[in-house]
Amino acid sequence: MIDGDALRTEASAVAADRLRRAGGLLSTVAPGERDAIESVARAVALSVAEGLLGRAARDSLVAYALAACYPAVGTASQPVAGALTRTTRVGASAVSIS
Repeated sequence: MIDGDALRTEASAVAADRLRRAGGLLSTVAPGERDAIESVARAVALSVAEGLLGRAARDSLVAYALAACYPAVGTASQPVAGALTRTTRVGASAVSIS
């Protein structure tokens, strides 16, 4: 089972870290432009995460890799109540994306 929230959280953290590192460069642009750049960076990071999750729903190798990196608590047969999940088959076991 893939913890999609953990992947999204890490993507946001990576974007925040890159923005922090680019702080000196970003200080040279107007505040409104900086806000726009930061919003785009966060949106791109989340889009990449969603793209990976979407690919995992169609590709068992991607699903297996993401499940290894972002394991969810519980099993594929016991999703968190109310969570939307997609399931793909990996060998004999199912991998769910939450």
